[in-house]
Formats: sequence, C-alpha cells, structure tokens
Amino acid sequence: MGGYWSQFPLRNADGTPQLNAANALLLDTASFIGQSAPAHEVGFANTFTLFRYLRVYGLFDWKAGFWLFNLKERNRCQTANDNCEVVNDPRARFPKTAADTVLAKELAVWRGGITPYIEPADFLKLREVSVTLNAPTSWATRVGAQAASLIVSGRNLALWSDYTGLDPEVNSYGGRNFVRADAYAAPMMRRLSAGINLTF
Repeated sequence: MGGYWSQFPLRNADGTPQLNAANALLLDTASFIGQSAPAHEVGFANTFTLFRYLRVYGLFDWKAGFWLFNLKERNRCQTANDNCEVVNDPRARFPKTAADTVLAKELAVWRGGITPYIEPADFLKLREVSVTLNAPTSWATRVGAQAASLIVSGRNLALWSDYTGLDPEVNSYGGRNFVRADAYAAPMMRRLSAGINLTF
C-alpha cells in the first residue's frame, strides 16, 4: 500500500524490447517496484566535550528501502524538448527499478511513462552540527552574568544519495505517502545560525 506499481517492457530472448506494429513498447502486467515510505530509519547523535570549555554535537540521519517518483525530470524529458540529463548525457546513470533496467536507447519510445523516473531514494544526511564554547566564569562575571556561552550551529549540512533529484526527502504533496512525488518541491535548505547565551 502506498507503493509504486508499473508495467515493464516485454523482451525478446536477446533482451531487446518487443514492439508492436506502431513501434510502441509491448508492456507486461503491472508489477511492484517499491514502497514510498522508508523501510529502515536510523538516527545517530552524540555530544563530545573537548578541553572542558568546548562541546560539539552532531546528528546523522539514514533512511533506506524506499523509492521516489522524480516527476521534475520526467517532465523535462517529456515536454521540454528533451531537455533532461538522461537524454543528452551518455554518461548519465539511467534510473533503475527493482525489476528491470531500461536502456537509454529505449527512452525514445518509453519517455512518456513514469517508470524510468521512479528511483531508489536511500540517503544519509548530516542533519545537524552545533559547537558550543562555554566562556570561563571570570569572563561571564565581567558582564554581570553567572555563565556565558557562544553557540554556532548548522542544519542540513551534507547529503549522500544516488537519487538524481535535489533531495530524496521532498514530497510535493505534503505528508501523503499515497501521492508521493518530487514535482519541483524545494528541498530542505541549509541553515546556519549563531547565538550568545547569558545566565544571570
């Protein structure tokens, strides 16, 4: 439920796709490609204290076992005069499905479908890093405080994924897993911040 299903080309014994008299692909019955929600999620966070005054916090987030429909790339290939990577760059990795791999030369007859653009969306993200510098008490008392600290932090700092879109976490239809697609949704933005904490 909530997964991706599609039809795949019927193939000849030599692996080439079967075509009808109109040069259109002959398709098999629909088969399951993969689920739209992650099957596995792991988060790892830890805090390290260095030299008594310096504290470093980091959070890694890993999600795997799910797929995402790259509607943006499909639209570019289908309607924007073939203005897409998979058509114009012979080195491009064509998206693979769980059951089949569509060769680039077949794209001319299969470009209008959605199956080539349903991609594995596994990823690892460096979700957050923060560095806290605790000032010596003698420094804090100079401004009438009991304690003082400087905090510098960043979110969404790095992404590792084979997904060809901008971010495998995006969903143009909100939190609905039954209608999940990357349709020009803005990815999570990198955010940097800094602050000073004073305790009186």
